Amino acid sequence: MPGELVVAVSADPQRFIPGPIDDATALLNDLLYDPLYRLDRSLVPQPAVASALPEVSDDGLTWTVPIRTGGSFHTGEPITAGDAAFSLRLAMSGACPFARDLCAAVAANVKEARAIDPARLQVVLRAPWAPLLSQVLGALPVLSEDALREVTAEVRDAASGLDAATLRESIDRITAETNAERCLVTAPPSGCRLADHTAELEEILAEAGVAPPPVERSVGADEVIDEEDHAAALLQVVVELAGLLGAEGMDAFAAAVPLVDVARRPLGGGPFRLETYEPGRSVALLRHDGHVPEPASLERIRMVVLRDPAVAATALRAGDVDWIARLAPDQVAALAADPEIRVAAHPEPMIRSIIFNVRPGQIYADPVTRRAFSLCLDRAAAATAVPGWNAIPAVAATSMGSWALDDAAPAVEPDPAAAAALLERSGWQRDSEGIFTRAGVRLSSDVGVRTGRPDLLAFLRTAADQLGGCGIELEVRELDLSTDVLLQQLQWPNQFDTLLVARALDSDPAADVYAFEGSRATSADDPIGENPGGHASAALDAILAEARSDTDHETRTALYAQALTLMAQDPPSVPILYDASHAAISDRVAGSEGEEIDLGAPRYAWDLWSWQRSDR
Repeated sequence: MPGELVVAVSADPQRFIPGPIDDATALLNDLLYDPLYRLDRSLVPQPAVASALPEVSDDGLTWTVPIRTGGSFHTGEPITAGDAAFSLRLAMSGACPFARDLCAAVAANVKEARAIDPARLQVVLRAPWAPLLSQVLGALPVLSEDALREVTAEVRDAASGLDAATLRESIDRITAETNAERCLVTAPPSGCRLADHTAELEEILAEAGVAPPPVERSVGADEVIDEEDHAAALLQVVVELAGLLGAEGMDAFAAAVPLVDVARRPLGGGPFRLETYEPGRSVALLRHDGHVPEPASLERIRMVVLRDPAVAATALRAGDVDWIARLAPDQVAALAADPEIRVAAHPEPMIRSIIFNVRPGQIYADPVTRRAFSLCLDRAAAATAVPGWNAIPAVAATSMGSWALDDAAPAVEPDPAAAAALLERSGWQRDSEGIFTRAGVRLSSDVGVRTGRPDLLAFLRTAADQLGGCGIELEVRELDLSTDVLLQQLQWPNQFDTLLVARALDSDPAADVYAFEGSRATSADDPIGENPGGHASAALDAILAEARSDTDHETRTALYAQALTLMAQDPPSVPILYDASHAAISDRVAGSEGEEIDLGAPRYAWDLWSWQRSDR
């Protein structure tokens, strides 16, 4: 119907509250909760619960965030600076209920959070830290303090017959029984499976008045219930209950968050509120008219659980579904041929790069060899050489489309002739096999790829052919999943010349490039540091330090342009590819101004609530 967007997801959301999340839960939580700022397609923070960007003190330590007036939670209660401060204090708690990266960022950087008045939040930092805006204020869901206080008291009252120590004894006993040596046999006896303890776990939750996780969340693609998975989910809730009963103050409120029944006691004030949840079938969301800065354009969003990708694709073609946010690879070609459906690949926040070991005595200690390596690569050509693979080439060590790339130098274009000239001027000469050699050392290294990734293996072999044409040898080896070679190479003494690594990208470029700072290099004292290649540049370190502390957006953009230019001239690594996912959407769906949804753009759904849907 017009005004209703139907989204196909492959599994039930695992949670209805913020925290460690799967794809369906990430989408759901983005609609149920609002942060102070939302990050747009370029990762630029846009005011959400906040009414404008923060005012930052001259010393960079005190941030004052203006809060919009007129906004309300799904309960109808007004959203105030007190709720935002309370949410930050939840994240500061040792029982922080949110995503691990958010919890770590808050713990490391935030000293205090308080409401000056209902319309002003004040955050005090331990040291100047510009990424606070995106990594914390742009990620922290604002929860209702009143609702969480009430539900915490209710759970405590309902579970008054239990105590934390008794629950922990049960948890420890079940854990010990399922990990006992007697269980290490082909046909383990009763008690060795978590599922053997399902009845006991359900009884504990029933006594505490806590709803167990629906068994439908543990149904696999084969439509069969995974009893072990369901028992593990039950055990996790019992662990969370024990955490609440054994905690006090903010730790107790934080521990209560995972136990909240959002259908009965909503905590958020996002653009949509929960209407119904039918486990294993669908989640229906209604527009929240008290949302700020304005209510959503769509009246309703319905998430339908379609575990079979072929069924989801058929539903999209039939008009029963409007959007598949993560498309199975074998469904891409058929849907792309439909004139009423748009299909595209978009970059995920994950980058694959080849790291150079730049320590003395290694063949890539010389910046000339690293730059030549980069000039020899034609990433786009290597990606298209893999049949049926829609990889997205990467040319910088940060998110595609990020504001940090606005002023950056143009991407390095492949230039094999220039690469050869660089090497020749540095004294390298081709040997009888065409590989550059100097002082008896061949410009040769290897790189390992774990088995199970034939697409990545084919890409790297094509890249190796390109490098070979330049006189640089790269041997690509397929590694068994059980090998620990990659782990050993990441750790001191880092015995590699070139190493393929995958790194998650964050909402701020500071988190993407910090691993190339000299202080992060692995050593005997820090054998598992983030910088296994040992790259160190005083100039780069100074720029990155300034970019972390300066809160002016234009200044930071210019600083990261300088940093990326330095990293192109003296490369610590060569960015290769972004991980990519396909999405498909009906042409019934349009953006806020009626424009076509660009599925190929990073974070294309950041303003999902403003989309429109109409009948053809």
